[in-house]
Amino acid sequence: PYTAKVISDYRMSSSHKHPKSSPRPVLHSPLPHTIDGENVNWFGKKHPCSTEYECECPKISYNGRKYKNVEKAFQIQKALYHGQEDMAQTMYYTLDTKYATELGNSIDASFEWNQVERVRIMKRLLYAKLITCECYRNKMFHVRGVFRAKTSHSFWGGITGKNVLGRLHHLVFNQHIDQLVDLFFPKDNIITFHNKECY
Repeated sequence: PYTAKVISDYRMSSSHKHPKSSPRPVLHSPLPHTIDGENVNWFGKKHPCSTEYECECPKISYNGRKYKNVEKAFQIQKALYHGQEDMAQTMYYTLDTKYATELGNSIDASFEWNQVERVRIMKRLLYAKLITCECYRNKMFHVRGVFRAKTSHSFWGGITGKNVLGRLHHLVFNQHIDQLVDLFFPKDNIITFHNKECY
């Protein structure tokens, strides 16, 4: 777990000494580049690993519909799972992902959703994103170390949360790496970047 002490240990003063107190970490605090000897790749909303990262060409395809990002697709699946068809339609046609997330957060989620379904759905959506989003796919192939979401969400977040999203990135990628190589990269193993805007 990523505790307040870990953040505090990496928050350096001008004299390069650790502070004596360990305040609750905040998003603007300097975040460590390594944890337990592993490189840490922090990602925010504009990073390809973010659920809010927009994949336009092509969009993510899931259950016969197209979505510009994983977050919106996830919230729609949450609404449908809880029998909120009208809410799901509203989410689908809104252009504002934040609004779709707010609607999704208003749902009184069931025990089954929290324990099983939300992870199962997220895994499927990340796989769909690997297939369609070149920037995300290239990031997963080339970046070494662990991924952590730059949020304090108790479940998905990587600062003080369980970092479930970061761990799912690796799990889904490792489960499908052979298929991805066969589908997208030439036999001579030369990996090319077609989208120069990937970062």
